[in-house]
Amino acid sequence: MIYIRDLKVDGYRRSSTSYVTAEKAIQLDKFRVDEHDILIAKVGDPPGFCCTYPEGELPGIICQDVIRMKPNLELVSPDFLCFLLNSPPGIEAIDSICVQLTRKRFSLADLHSLRLPLRHNLNKWKSRNSWRRLLGSSEPSPPKPNAPSTSCKNAAPP
Repeated sequence: MIYIRDLKVDGYRRSSTSYVTAEKAIQLDKFRVDEHDILIAKVGDPPGFCCTYPEGELPGIICQDVIRMKPNLELVSPDFLCFLLNSPPGIEAIDSICVQLTRKRFSLADLHSLRLPLRHNLNKWKSRNSWRRLLGSSEPSPPKPNAPSTSCKNAAPP
């Protein structure tokens, strides 16, 4: 089982020991998560925080407060998409689709209406800020050979 508490600033880390049986996993197949899938928090501060599901992790099943996105790996890097969603323009875009109940949240239907801040908006944002500022004060360290890249915080644009 994949819970919202498993989504961390530096990537996905399973903290639960909850599992489903093989039969139940078949019944819940439409909620199955595989490596390179993007996990997005429906609630939180801010809502929309995301990370990639790492290589080598066994398939999982998402819970109700997590959205799974299966990006087309031929068109977009999952790490870049997470980087974009976790960036200030991405947070602003997610905030525009949130509803305020007891806490801010959005649904899968709301996510379908999301307009990502690419090209014009991102270039406008970049003119006021820099990638270095977005990534923090230090450059990200190069990935280790054969190590999965699970960090969205330090993902660089392609």
